[in-house]
Amino acid sequence: MSKAAKITFFTTATLALGTVGGVHYIQNQEKEKLYAGVLRDEAREAIRKEHQEKQINKEKPETSYKKIELSTAS
Repeated sequence: MSKAAKITFFTTATLALGTVGGVHYIQNQEKEKLYAGVLRDEAREAIRKEHQEKQINKEKPETSYKKIELSTAS
C-alpha cells in the first residue's frame, strides 16, 4: 500500500468513526431532553392533582357548613 493510500484510508476511517460517534452522542442528548420533558410533565401533573385535592378539601367544609346552616334555619 502506498503512503497516500494509507493516509486516505485512515482519514476516511477516522471521519466515519467520528461521524458515527457524533450521531450517537446527539441521539443520547435528544433522548435525555425528551425524558426531561416527561419528568416535567409528571411533576406538573402531581402539582395539579395536589391543587385540585386542596380545592376539593377547601370546598367540603363550606358545603357541610351550608347544609348545617340550612337545616337549622328550617
